Amino acid sequence: MSVNKNRDDSKGDSDGDNDSYKCVGQRIDVYTNHFPIKFSERSNGTVFYQFDVKVEILMLDGSWHSWHSCNRDERLQVLKAIIQQEHFPFVWYDDEKYLYAKEDLTLKFKKKYQCEISHEITGQKNKYRFLIFNLVKTYELQSIFDFIQKRILVRPHDPVRILETLFKQTQISNMITIESQFFPKPQRLDDIGCGTGIVLGFYQGIVLGECGPTLNINNKFGCFYQNYNLVQFITCYLNYNIRKHGEFYMKNNFF
Repeated sequence: MSVNKNRDDSKGDSDGDNDSYKCVGQRIDVYTNHFPIKFSERSNGTVFYQFDVKVEILMLDGSWHSWHSCNRDERLQVLKAIIQQEHFPFVWYDDEKYLYAKEDLTLKFKKKYQCEISHEITGQKNKYRFLIFNLVKTYELQSIFDFIQKRILVRPHDPVRILETLFKQTQISNMITIESQFFPKPQRLDDIGCGTGIVLGFYQGIVLGECGPTLNINNKFGCFYQNYNLVQFITCYLNYNIRKHGEFYMKNNFF
């Protein structure tokens, strides 16, 4: 985008059009971190389907087995396996309990699926199940175009949020995601003491304005705990070598 440092409004045409300032004065290049999102013409009729889903793991409770909720990493792993196994159409999912698709999955697919996945460290096979409870709601992409063209005045937040979720899926496999913040997994932490370190990442979000949706990206620093065991962490946090002087420290500070 280019603008002029010196605007000259005195050189407008006879109709009062003062657009001549666009080519008067010193040219300045302005860089922005907003990147326009372009849609094809056939996207106008796109409908997003939102489903309530759940991923569970079969665990031993005493003398019997029962299903329990999975953590986020397990959910993503199971969903990827089920999608590949059952040849699902293009779908994406958030960090909680919703699955999104461009067609109604309840018309062609079952509501319950199972798979087995081996644990990366122990090699033990765990059994999981994926449940599609119901279709929660549908959203029309057309509402975004209606807002841009001023046919509606209310900003369509839900379709924008679903698009943001879709953009997250491209980063989630090799990133640590915290809401709309992303940090590369193999990145080394810069030590700042107390067993913590900072890492460089970025913020990503979609902004819907009068000219259309744009993808906004900003640099972001995050603070994380170092990958220490308990003894290492306590040593760093207390700034005291508890391996060497642990007994003396305990006697003088806790007794």
